[in-house]
Amino acid sequence: ILPDGRLTYTAIAPNTGDRVKTLVGANLGFTPKAMATLNFNTVLVTSTAGELYRVDIQTNDSALALAGVTK
Repeated sequence: ILPDGRLTYTAIAPNTGDRVKTLVGANLGFTPKAMATLNFNTVLVTSTAGELYRVDIQTNDSALALAGVTK
C-alpha cells in the first residue's frame, strides 16, 4: 500500500527474485495502517482510525482493480 492509499501488486520471478511487473490500483478511500493477505484476491486492511476493511481484488494481466471495499 502506497502512502497515498493506493494498493500495489508486484510479481516476482521465483528463480531469480527479479521484479517481473508492478501494478498500481485505485485509492482505497481511507488511510491504511496495516494489512494482511487472506488469499490471492482478499486483503484485510486497518485504517489509522482503527476500522477494519475487507478489500476484494480483481486482477488481470495488465491492471489492478478493486472489486469492492467493505467496512
